[in-house]
Amino acid sequence: TSVALPPCEDVPRICVAGLGLTVNQLLFAVGIKLSDPVTGTAWQASQPMFTLTLAILVGYERASCRRVVGILLAVAGAVFMVLAGTSGTVGDTSALRLLGHFIFVVNVLGSSGYIIASKSLVRKHASISVAAWTYMAATCLMLVAVATINSTPGLLALVCHDPSQAVADACVADAWEL
Repeated sequence: TSVALPPCEDVPRICVAGLGLTVNQLLFAVGIKLSDPVTGTAWQASQPMFTLTLAILVGYERASCRRVVGILLAVAGAVFMVLAGTSGTVGDTSALRLLGHFIFVVNVLGSSGYIIASKSLVRKHASISVAAWTYMAATCLMLVAVATINSTPGLLALVCHDPSQAVADACVADAWEL
C-alpha cells in the first residue's frame, strides 16, 4: 500500500504534529537522564489532563465545571506523585532534578500537541497516512535536533550527564555510539 503526498494546505499542521512527536520523544529521553524513571512515569499519567487543557484552549472542547475540577485534581495528584514519590528524597530540589521535571512537562505537552494538531488531519485523511506524514516530519526534525545537540558542547554535556564521571566523559567523547 502506498501513501500519497499530503495536500499543501495540510503540510503546516503535519509539521506541527511532527514537532509534537519530536518534542515528546527527545525530551522523554533527556528527562529520564536528568531525573528518574519514576518521575517520568508520574508525568506521563498527566497527558490526558494536558491534552484536555490544550483542547479547551484551542476550542476543540468546551470547559465545564466537571472538567475544570478534574484537571485541578489531576494536577494535584501529579504534583504530589512527582514531588513525594520519586526515588530521590522528598523535596529533592537539585537543579538537574528540577530541570528534569520541567523537561517532562514539555515532553507531555509535546505529546498532547501532537494529538491536538493531528485531530483535524485524521478527520480528512486515513489515520495511517496521517501517522506516516507526521512521523516522517518528526524524523527530519529529530535528525536536526540530534545533530544540533551533538555539535553543541553545552547541550551534549547536559544530555550526557551521569553520576559516573567516566560514563559522562565516554558519552561526550563519542556521542554517536550507542
